[in-house]
Amino acid sequence: TTGGAGLYPARAWVNFNGSGTVSITDDGNVSSLTDSGVGSYTLAFTTALSSATYATTATCRDNGTDAASRPKLFVSKGFSDTVSSTTGELIVTAQCNTAEEVDSPLVCCTWSN
Repeated sequence: TTGGAGLYPARAWVNFNGSGTVSITDDGNVSSLTDSGVGSYTLAFTTALSSATYATTATCRDNGTDAASRPKLFVSKGFSDTVSSTTGELIVTAQCNTAEEVDSPLVCCTWSN
């Protein structure tokens, strides 16, 4: 690194299949993945993060088949009633145009604090 900012690596990361039988493809500091319903996944960290005020970066693959009309997906760390935790997090994938929760064939997340 250069300058005074220092280096802030990800504290955890995961790549998982969120369709059908959900499963972790690869990870760092993620101990488990639970299918919490359509488009809803609960992840647990192997080692707790130092603070619940972490930043989550996430993306997911579009699950549509018609490229011209399929809605894109967004990833959220839950909704307003979800409280962040140092031991894990709820990830939600949903259609952008309706906010309807939908499964995604590929979800990738990183956590930093």
